[in-house]
Amino acid sequence: MQQLDLIRVTVSREINGLEMGVLSDGTSYLTARSLAKLCELAPASILDQGKNWREGKRDGRLARWLTEHGIDGDSLYVETEVSGTRVHAYPDDVCMLILEYYAFEARTSPTAQQKFRTLARAGLRLFVYSALGYDPSNAVPLPWRHFHDRMTLASAPIGYFSVFKETADFVIGAIRGGLRVDDHTVPDISLGRAWSTHWERNELDLKYGQRIKHDHNYPDYFPQAASNPQPIWVYPVEALAEFRVWVQREYVVSKFPAYLDAKVKKGMLPASVAQILVLQAASPEPSALVDSF
Repeated sequence: MQQLDLIRVTVSREINGLEMGVLSDGTSYLTARSLAKLCELAPASILDQGKNWREGKRDGRLARWLTEHGIDGDSLYVETEVSGTRVHAYPDDVCMLILEYYAFEARTSPTAQQKFRTLARAGLRLFVYSALGYDPSNAVPLPWRHFHDRMTLASAPIGYFSVFKETADFVIGAIRGGLRVDDHTVPDISLGRAWSTHWERNELDLKYGQRIKHDHNYPDYFPQAASNPQPIWVYPVEALAEFRVWVQREYVVSKFPAYLDAKVKKGMLPASVAQILVLQAASPEPSALVDSF
């Protein structure tokens, strides 16, 4: 299950005493307190079960029920935040299975069966979407919005290229592969620093001409926007071919894996996604990085 900062809340509200919301990947959720209310349990009961699951204690009746019905992640809930408060967001599929268990297996709640049938008719996800007025067809996933909004602000003078724009295919492939690109994860910064070091060490000014500084702006909702405009290096277009070869042969081989590993250690990226991204980035064909996702 994804961790804090890897996935966020798009919209949330309390409706008729139930705290609910939609995560940035479109998954609807109920909080632990709301799920407990549906099942007519004390909130501590749901919280304890979630804690036991994360600790690997899965020999109870509910745990076995969930496992038998395909729940096998590291956590039953997504740990995220709403207005600065940490929230245990139980995804819709987990909620429905837990409610079904208490309605028909444990039979601890006299009204849980009716609640389950009501939600099952339309589906919990649609119930939450409708209650919150959330339209998934108009919701652009945050990683794409961040990338798009930055791209519209990026520029370079005639005769020069910027690392951000020239690595667009690379970043798009990473987003498709599962990398959450936002104000905390800006892969072009890592790539730009590495290329700058390569440029200086190999005295490429002498080969291609001088690089220059150019103003770069972040979208106004990025924390980095507080210091807009920020001067970045832009490079002579004559060096573009060497840059692209360097990205494929050096950055994706030695620098990109280390960048992803740092994100994994901070809990911002699952190790499995990092492994997939490394394998995709190592493709010998540049276009395969995008087309394979």
